[in-house]
Amino acid sequence: MQIKQITMFSMVALLSLGAHPALSAETFTLPQLLSLSQSTNKGVEAAQAGVDAASAAVTSARAYPNPQVEVMYGRLSPRTAGVTGGAAPTMAITQKLDYPQQRKLRAEIAGRSLEATEAGRQAFRADLAARVKTSYFDVLRREMELAAAKEDLAMMRQIQDRARLRVEVGEAPRYELIKAETELLSAQKTLQSAQLRVNQAKAALRQQVGGAMPATYSLSGSLAHPPALPALPMLRDTLTGTNAELAQRRLEADRANLAVDYQRALRLPELAVRASAERQPDNTVSQVGLVLGGRAGDPGPHGAGSPRIRADAGAGIGLPPVRDHAVAGERAGGRHRAPGRVRAGGG
Repeated sequence: MQIKQITMFSMVALLSLGAHPALSAETFTLPQLLSLSQSTNKGVEAAQAGVDAASAAVTSARAYPNPQVEVMYGRLSPRTAGVTGGAAPTMAITQKLDYPQQRKLRAEIAGRSLEATEAGRQAFRADLAARVKTSYFDVLRREMELAAAKEDLAMMRQIQDRARLRVEVGEAPRYELIKAETELLSAQKTLQSAQLRVNQAKAALRQQVGGAMPATYSLSGSLAHPPALPALPMLRDTLTGTNAELAQRRLEADRANLAVDYQRALRLPELAVRASAERQPDNTVSQVGLVLGGRAGDPGPHGAGSPRIRADAGAGIGLPPVRDHAVAGERAGGRHRAPGRVRAGGG
């Protein structure tokens, strides 16, 4: 009776694995997974959105400042005889004059930011491909472990059948049958654990590729023929010459240096042309002049040349931050900004 219960438990365990027929599962190769991940992964779309934002910041940095228009309404109330009272509206327009050097540096900073964002996108694509490959080979490894667990279970069934037969004919004590049944239960548990690890590895691979991948699928490939790797010196040359993350860090350093120069250029006084017209009941007063504004003296220890400004380079001109789109997270920049502000609206 106990042997029949073990046999029934073995059949239920196999049915609980929930294996689908091979014809109902779509088969993917590694090149297909790499292509699918680059087109359906949401992180790729987020990286592209960052590039679009940096490209728009280049256009904004090259734009001239917008004029400011003032419209005021008032009344003229005479306090002496002979003066006509009435409405006295005033209109004024102010146009800030942009220094060529400041505008040039602002455009160069935006250009470096765009290049760094594009390099960050390439770094994310390379990291995504590496994670997809890792998950792909992990699924193959788990499937090999599952196949080995199935072979062990089949072998333990044979051992259990032989032990039962020997006990029935009296060639072996009942202890041998109990030992074989225990090992059979252990093999069944191992098979269930191996199936669970396969499902977990497939879920991780599907997460890396994106939601367009079906929930039930199979992989085409084998670990018997690993891919060939280039020599270590060649890998080092490729790393220093074409690595996207290193290129991104170099561009960020260039952008920080340009931002320091831009903050130094902001020491110049701000100039603007202002024209106003005041209409009185008997007269019209028109005025044109220059508006001078700026910083008095040196910015101080936390000014343009400060290392704290380098930590948040480019933040004072309204540029989007360069983001690292890796799944591990974003690296935050500095938190201190230079004094003062500059409007960079489109004109």
